[in-house]
Amino acid sequence: MLVPTMMNHLWLLGPEARAAADLSLLESILHIGAPCAPWLKRAWIDWLAPERVLEWLAHPGSVGRPVGGSRMRIVDKRGDELPRGSTGLIQMTCDGDIPYRYLGAESKRTEGWDTLADVGRLDDDGYLYAVDRIDDQITTGSTSFYPIEVEQQLEQHPSVRSAAVVRVPDDDLGQRVHAIIDTDGNEIDRQQIHDWLRSRVDAEKVPRE
Repeated sequence: MLVPTMMNHLWLLGPEARAAADLSLLESILHIGAPCAPWLKRAWIDWLAPERVLEWLAHPGSVGRPVGGSRMRIVDKRGDELPRGSTGLIQMTCDGDIPYRYLGAESKRTEGWDTLADVGRLDDDGYLYAVDRIDDQITTGSTSFYPIEVEQQLEQHPSVRSAAVVRVPDDDLGQRVHAIIDTDGNEIDRQQIHDWLRSRVDAEKVPRE
């Protein structure tokens, strides 16, 4: 059982370390806790054998689809259900009326549907794509986005082991983008990271610090 940050750390060990690993007793891997970047999931599939995860290959980036009497839908801010492919608040329900909740948090239930304040979308086949937490959205100037979009790009840099992108108050823009980076132990040239990221995301999403 892993979280994507741990998967990224293992991947950054390099091909020689992966080749030396004895995987003969490995039966399965479950990753939880955060959306896994499609490039990282595909890299692990190529390493561990694609026949174990065929569904994901047909729906790259998906976290799967509801099973066992569970149902999911995507709604807008008013609670109206959105068409397939639209991004909005994930709501869930299941047979037996068992609530979904985070341990220690109050359940947010509306007419039998629960939400954990996660944002995502459903494709035409009912597969769910988790985007981010609704409370994590950053609005800087007139641009709104979710930090995972920038975090996943930062974590592809060879010197970055993991990254967190947050919003901080800004008198002019309302909010500005701030990145916290865990490095591989070497000093990072901030300008080089900045330039590298600018080629991958819109300029408004590039962290100021």
